[in-house]
Amino acid sequence: MSHPLLKHGIRHLHTIKPTAAAASVSASSFAETLLQDWKSQSQSRKDLICSQILDINQLRKLNATLPFPTFSTSKPIRISVPVSIPPCHHLVYFTPSDAELELGSDGSDRIFNPPVPFTRRMWAGGELEWVSGNELVVEEKVVEKTKLESAEAKRTRNGEDMMVVRVEKKFENSKGLALVDRRVKER
Repeated sequence: MSHPLLKHGIRHLHTIKPTAAAASVSASSFAETLLQDWKSQSQSRKDLICSQILDINQLRKLNATLPFPTFSTSKPIRISVPVSIPPCHHLVYFTPSDAELELGSDGSDRIFNPPVPFTRRMWAGGELEWVSGNELVVEEKVVEKTKLESAEAKRTRNGEDMMVVRVEKKFENSKGLALVDRRVKER
């Protein structure tokens, strides 16, 4: 039996065409709902929190695609001293662990995804702030805390509604805060 999202062994991505009812949903009403839901849930939860051991295998996989001089993909690495994770390599950790059917059409989690017609997602910017003297290190446990900073309605140059969602991710290790990753996504 074939999985509905798989076609010839490759994930089938498709675009969703908005219905007339879905098109009536405004970006501003969804942004307001998203923020209200997050605030009401955050009183009991504060942030989305998950933890992970930063294993060397993830870095090796990334280095096989995007070589970085610190890591070799051909030789086993024995860790006897702390090995710092290179800048921006934190992105290979904390990937969604949801079942494929629970992911968005682009393979991302749906935590802050709006309904149709705002399903197209585009990276719109962000910033990274590293804490001096506290690097992320291979084989250490790191906690990622994610929170919704804002959701606002905007208009495109063509006059169409869109949403701008800002998310903040904080990464903490045994020494405390190590990295803040702020992301801006347009939908």
